[in-house]
Amino acid sequence: MKSLVILMTLLVTGLCVWSQAGTEIILYKMKWLKGELSLTSGENITQHKGYDNQPYFHPQKAEILYSSFDDSGRSDIKIYDIKKRVSRNFTSTRDREYSPTVVPDGNYVSCILQRDNGAQDLIKYPIGGGEPTVLISHLKVGYHSWYNNDQVLLFVLEEKDGSSLRLFTISTGKDSVLATNIGRSLHRIPETKLMSFIRKGKDGDNTIMSIDMSSLSISEMTKTLPGQDHLCWLNKKVVLMSDGKSQVFWKKIAEDSKWKAIRIDTTNTEISLKGISRLAVNPKNNALAVVINE
Repeated sequence: MKSLVILMTLLVTGLCVWSQAGTEIILYKMKWLKGELSLTSGENITQHKGYDNQPYFHPQKAEILYSSFDDSGRSDIKIYDIKKRVSRNFTSTRDREYSPTVVPDGNYVSCILQRDNGAQDLIKYPIGGGEPTVLISHLKVGYHSWYNNDQVLLFVLEEKDGSSLRLFTISTGKDSVLATNIGRSLHRIPETKLMSFIRKGKDGDNTIMSIDMSSLSISEMTKTLPGQDHLCWLNKKVVLMSDGKSQVFWKKIAEDSKWKAIRIDTTNTEISLKGISRLAVNPKNNALAVVINE
């Protein structure tokens, strides 16, 4: 009986870890209009029942990488061709892959590989296809963001302390814990040598923090929207966030005290924006990918 209880516990735990809510990715055209940001021409680029999430714009190509569940409940990396308006599989494996990211050298796509035993490794695939290389297997990596080809910022799930922010050097294995109790959004701030993360506070009082990658000193930038921990950067001053519901906001760091709503044109579209979470902007700052609940 004891063995049966343990087995059932493991099965339930596994289902909780592997299950994901149904989401879609909406692609908008984005532009400045009289000092305000607006989103137009919204299009559902996934239109697939289930999980489609974690969009990442390729830095050189008109493509969006994202994670998508297949019919068996396993997630693969897909690539959406913006010009052709079609998706194709980049991976097709028995494991679950999340958070696709192009490594700065442009030769690899890194991602989180979730294994059946609960491990979450950081791996990379050759961008032209081929077998993956395991980069980190001794930590339970949740999210990652590259500073350069050798240093990567990590959101790590800890057994006792919730989550930690770590800077990992691939070539040497150096592992530095920079903070604890952080949010899921890790980014390099454009046009700077800074990276950002979100320090979580009590009752959703979260703060966007910056890391000087030369000295590893950490500074407070601004408060997030209440309870939110997903963002993206347009440039070194302008940051975007959602309210977790149906709206997207922008703010100029160190200049504006309030978050300003972005105008979203819903003309000629039947898209119902609800449960907005992740945001991703393209390198030209004229397109925004928005993840919504189905």
